[in-house]
Amino acid sequence: MAFSIDAFKAAIDRQGGLARTNVFEVRFSRPVTENGSSPLPWGGSSGISNSDLRFFCQTVTLPGISVETFAHRPNNIDLMQSIPHAIGKQDLECIFMIDDKHQILEYFHSWMRNVVNYSSSGMQAPTTSTEHLVYEIGYKKEYSQTMDIVVYSRNPQSANGDGYICRLRGVFPVQLGQLTLSWNANDEYGTMPVSFSFESFEMIPVVNGVEQTKPFGNSSVGKK
Repeated sequence: MAFSIDAFKAAIDRQGGLARTNVFEVRFSRPVTENGSSPLPWGGSSGISNSDLRFFCQTVTLPGISVETFAHRPNNIDLMQSIPHAIGKQDLECIFMIDDKHQILEYFHSWMRNVVNYSSSGMQAPTTSTEHLVYEIGYKKEYSQTMDIVVYSRNPQSANGDGYICRLRGVFPVQLGQLTLSWNANDEYGTMPVSFSFESFEMIPVVNGVEQTKPFGNSSVGKK
């Protein structure tokens, strides 16, 4: 059977074309306590909100899924087999653009300080419940967030929008990258790489603006 260019193009067109990697946004949401308030103190003094922060994520890498296996030879004579026993994950990498008021820097520095307080100003005794001593580690429920990486579809036939969501829970920064400054960088803007750890994630298709939960059995990976 000869290869058909028309069949190739038709197969791609039936799926709405090829996905673009520049049509996405990264959204953060804070967990809510039983009384309806957010327990997270950081970001309160920063002029950047979670709703605005989504416009400053320049690059993000969707987390891969790796199956950890061990080697097993059935009956000690057959070919070696790989037996799955766990799911592995890597830290999530993002790059954020820095605003001229440096609110992005303040946001992430405050967030990191609530994971482990690196500031020497915390040597004095805390005066409020949200302050920490230097090198004191916070409670995870107080510094973790939920992150949605939303990849949008360009399908014009969808009125409410199709897409794909990678939802990560228990997210917090584990590394804030270096910010390079240079007098020669006249036409460049500042960016900062941020590495996040997360507790679990799930992949959620979106059809006509509606999330299709658990489309293939259990779509979640990690702790529930």
